[in-house]
Amino acid sequence: MTEQHLITPPHSPEAESAVLGGLLLDNDRWPDVDWLAAEDFYDSRHRRVFRAMRELLAQGRPCEVVTVGDVLEQRNELDDVGGNLTFIGELARNTPAAANITAYADIVRDRARQRRMQQIGMRMQAGELPIESAMMELSEVRDERSGAEDMPELDLRSALETEPEPLDYVLPNFLAGTVGSIIAPGATGKSFLALELSATVATGQDITGIAGDGQTGRVVYMPAEDPGVIVQHRLHAIGAHIPPAKREQLYENLRIIPLAGRLPHLIDANGNINSDWISRLRRMAQNSRLLIIDTLRRFHGADENDGGLMALLIQLLEKIAAETGCAIIFIHHTNKAATLNGAGAQQQASRGSSVLTDNGRYQLNLTSMTEKEADERGVEPDCRRNFCLVTGAKVNYGEGQDEIWLRRAEGGVLLPAHFDLPGQVRAAKKKRLEVVREHDDDGGWDNGPLV
Repeated sequence: MTEQHLITPPHSPEAESAVLGGLLLDNDRWPDVDWLAAEDFYDSRHRRVFRAMRELLAQGRPCEVVTVGDVLEQRNELDDVGGNLTFIGELARNTPAAANITAYADIVRDRARQRRMQQIGMRMQAGELPIESAMMELSEVRDERSGAEDMPELDLRSALETEPEPLDYVLPNFLAGTVGSIIAPGATGKSFLALELSATVATGQDITGIAGDGQTGRVVYMPAEDPGVIVQHRLHAIGAHIPPAKREQLYENLRIIPLAGRLPHLIDANGNINSDWISRLRRMAQNSRLLIIDTLRRFHGADENDGGLMALLIQLLEKIAAETGCAIIFIHHTNKAATLNGAGAQQQASRGSSVLTDNGRYQLNLTSMTEKEADERGVEPDCRRNFCLVTGAKVNYGEGQDEIWLRRAEGGVLLPAHFDLPGQVRAAKKKRLEVVREHDDDGGWDNGPLV
């Protein structure tokens, strides 16, 4: 055996080609192999073709030789696969049928698993990876299962004849093991809200009035936008609203990992998956009840308007949530149009691809108080910036979410807002007075004076 054979990483060119060729022959086989990642392919040409296919199929577009070539050309990657459609066409011509595509995909994933284990061993030998970390990463790789194995079938008899367990909600209507979001414009208080919800789930002390009586548990909050010193100031302000008896529970259950300046990208601009950061997130989610990443934009290097790449990003988060049972919330910004048009509470107010809303199971929107809302509640114009509204824009597993008004207290802490009845009375009288004046202009009323 030659030295080249000894150092060549494990891979199967035939299996990689057969997976890609099978998809070209039969687009309907995509659900059988959509659990593969581009990094599972050893050949860089295969990785590029797979990413192009995934983008097309995620958007419901036909995946053919010409369309795949068009996506590669738009990405300036066509030259990397030969500069024309020949290489892509050969993938289809050299694959007799798509019938065995799942078996080929299992081979691709198995070889990728072997390469990752090989790389971990080399990093450990070079002293780049502590033994404890290496053993943990090796264990994660060994525990990975192929797509064919990871498809448990629902027991229909049990589903019909056995009373199901109650749904486990981390927050009202937000199911454990799923992915949700908090959408808001800049400087609205979304990071403060994220930190308060983290403390609430960790201690059971409902600071905002949003969480209700839920089960407590371990929470990991990962702010990647604000420096640690700012997070510390916010937490100190929140601490004034956590009773001393709950403090030890907070210390035990809440982990805060500031990541500003660290570039914790789960995927890059081309859809390449960063397995290192994926593994870190999975470890954080393990045995946790809630994981919050703030903001989503800081956790990827892709174009957030690219539906295929955003679908991949959400799928990665969903996979971690499903495997660990941890609920995951990502913080994201409102698009400019929604902000300018007063539609920040709408479901599609999220910036970027609609996939970020469509593929999530839960969405809270945070909006600032408008002039009209302030007037209706008797709030002085120069005070309305201290109020914001939380709306349940999307709830897949529940009966809906009531609107909740919050006010900024000392230190910026968001607390439930209660509006005095006199303010509402003033607003109602003002509206009635406007109606009277309008009719006075038309000749007046004969119904006596306004009371």
